[in-house]
Amino acid sequence: MIQDYKAILRKIAKIGQLMKNGYGEFEELAVIEKKLVNEANKLYKRLKRKYKDLLEKFPEFKGDYGDPLYLLSIIPEIKRFKNTRRFLVYLGLRRNRFYNREARQALIKIACKLAKKQRIGFRRRRPNWGFVRKIALVIFPETKRWRG
Repeated sequence: MIQDYKAILRKIAKIGQLMKNGYGEFEELAVIEKKLVNEANKLYKRLKRKYKDLLEKFPEFKGDYGDPLYLLSIIPEIKRFKNTRRFLVYLGLRRNRFYNREARQALIKIACKLAKKQRIGFRRRRPNWGFVRKIALVIFPETKRWRG
């Protein structure tokens, strides 16, 4: 469902670009765009209901929940991690060669957007790992957090 939502958002952006550049019939593109927007809104409401508690932790993403939801779709059920250390190893934020690269890249993308909104210096090539780690700890449920 999350991948569908992101794909629809990409299609809407592409149609908007086509309309802006004057390709194709304007009326036909407008009708297609309206249908896609309605479909995206339906998916958005379902996803918002499902991930309400996590999305409230990221008020900076108001209306654009694509990246945090994508990260959640990549990460297997978060509650299955025994402690924070295992979660951070999975994301590659602790010293270990084996981590999920796709999940790590999604987390860096989220951190980049949040840093930009909070006016914190951040580069994608050499990220501020302390900031990325703080975001990962916000995502990890408070009740399962390891204190050792």
